[in-house]
Amino acid sequence: MNILKKHWALIGFILAFLIDQNTGLLDLLTENQVYQNLIKGLGAIILAYFWHTDNTEKIGGGGITNPPPKK
Repeated sequence: MNILKKHWALIGFILAFLIDQNTGLLDLLTENQVYQNLIKGLGAIILAYFWHTDNTEKIGGGGITNPPPKK
């Protein structure tokens, strides 16, 4: 269950792609190729946004201040 919470955006993107390929859902919504590509592009942008925010880690953070704190 933890893998579903962690990778929900990727799983949803893959399912949407498979559903569209099997049913032709975008063709039913609009026959204009530009709108179909726009919808697919927005899906890819949303996937990239959520994938990036889920997998970011803080690197470093050495706590160095300038000037050093007084003792």
